[in-house]
Amino acid sequence: MLANEKIEAIKYINNESTPPTVIQLHGDESVNYCNQLKNELPDINLWKAFRLKSMIDLENTQKYEKDIDAILLDAWDHQSLGGTGKRIPTKLLINKTFKTPWILAGGISAEIIPEIFSRIKPDGIDASSLLETSPGIKDLEKVKSLVHAIREVD
Repeated sequence: MLANEKIEAIKYINNESTPPTVIQLHGDESVNYCNQLKNELPDINLWKAFRLKSMIDLENTQKYEKDIDAILLDAWDHQSLGGTGKRIPTKLLINKTFKTPWILAGGISAEIIPEIFSRIKPDGIDASSLLETSPGIKDLEKVKSLVHAIREVD
């Protein structure tokens, strides 16, 4: 996860012995920034995260769609760029479609999976903080429960 990094720093990461296959941008990166990064690193998938609190935030994603490979939608929080465990209001996403694949983040746990896949239908989910016992440490039982819930819906 990167936020407001200089393109030169990201290009440096790409020169490592094992370059990334996906870069997630979680800051205030502009459309022009995404376009330039995509042009300079065409072999890396570029995912842009958007924190939503209103329909205007959701509409803002449209202008990025031709310059990124996926949209990651997360709940808005005034203190954090992600990992809060907060959910996006479902009403913002019902019947919403995108030209680019989109991933739902924010408050993902086994309990919410039936609602997500019956009402919202994202192309993917990004589950993290609600599956942890402490920051960065996953609870294996919560992860298993999430996987089981997803398989039940499938």
